[in-house]
Amino acid sequence: MRYTLFAQAEGVRSTVVEQFWATESSDGYVTDASLSASKRGVRRGMPIRTAKALIPELISIEEVDGVPPGLEKILSTVLAFTPWIEVTGKDSFYFQLAGTRPPLQEIRRLLERVNRELTEEQRIQVGLAELPKLARAVVEWNKVEHVPDAMYWRVGRQLWLVAPSLAQMVTGRQCSKSDWVLEMPISAFWDAPLGARERLLSLGVYRLSELCTVPISYLKRQFGEEALAWQQFHRSVPQRLRVNYPSRKLTKEWVADLGDEVPGALISDLVRDLVNQLAEDLRKSELGALKLGLAWKSSRGTGSFERTVKQPVYQPEYIIAAVESGLFECNFECNVEELSFVQLYALDIQPLVSMQLALSEQRPEEKRGTVDIVRVVRHVNRKFPDALRMGIRPSFRELRLQAVLQG
Repeated sequence: MRYTLFAQAEGVRSTVVEQFWATESSDGYVTDASLSASKRGVRRGMPIRTAKALIPELISIEEVDGVPPGLEKILSTVLAFTPWIEVTGKDSFYFQLAGTRPPLQEIRRLLERVNRELTEEQRIQVGLAELPKLARAVVEWNKVEHVPDAMYWRVGRQLWLVAPSLAQMVTGRQCSKSDWVLEMPISAFWDAPLGARERLLSLGVYRLSELCTVPISYLKRQFGEEALAWQQFHRSVPQRLRVNYPSRKLTKEWVADLGDEVPGALISDLVRDLVNQLAEDLRKSELGALKLGLAWKSSRGTGSFERTVKQPVYQPEYIIAAVESGLFECNFECNVEELSFVQLYALDIQPLVSMQLALSEQRPEEKRGTVDIVRVVRHVNRKFPDALRMGIRPSFRELRLQAVLQG
């Protein structure tokens, strides 16, 4: 099983060494601040004018694009422990660690290394739970009030929270995996926009459990279709991280020699050769791609397209199917164009999940489908012996060997 952690960093959007500073968005609001400034009342979303009124000596810094250096330092440390990292913002990310029980010692070692890397004006809050949404719920809830039955630990300046369900598992007690989140305050429910949260509070809805009692028709009328998902938030639905750190791009290219351009009719052969090379690299690295792209240069100009797939792919036949369908939609004219350059690339590279790991992570409600299949097979075979078989069918060579062994 993989346990999920959600990390929220503070004071990482700037490398300023001064004690009081805050980063400023283009519209004049605070996006991050040093710990010393936070202790003096500076908060995210606050107008920068208000922050400077609280701390006259506050240094305001313009927000920069890209991953901040402080967060990059934390991510590189986490990457040494796990490849399952999903960055969701300039100061927040998810990551997962595998284990049959909550990996408490491994998380402590990770936070000790992070504590050594960060300055006195930086820190992170980490929430540990079974699912990504529950891990974030612990951190968001803690911003509003103390989370009942959760475990709190400090590793240096870093705050580590353990969800109530896992906390009770550690102590040997039983607890529902997600029912505890029903008591989360609406003001901490990040899944709803700020305006919707304020309206819910004005209507007297203060907890997620109270939101679940509101008639669906009323929610839909007041907040739209997205409100229907709010009532289902506490249900344990398997979630997968969309791994996006470090950002990877695998490319394979074919370049013609000067004056040796090839007819466009050969693009399928060129693409298949590049696909085999790309698939081999993905297979060796145990990776899959969620986005595939093709770019080319011909006598009539340049062209390109991208295809997104639902599951990470690494098999040549799936990659070829995606690429050839893109060529068909682009109306590539094989009889007219002459090719001088072809590039195949893969984006959104994801680590592959082994079959044994995927089966071990199945929940009881998912295993029920497998049991139903077994029941159907047995029922059919009672009426028609050996009509259906489950598993891999032996080859002719294996059947012949079995016959020889049986005499």
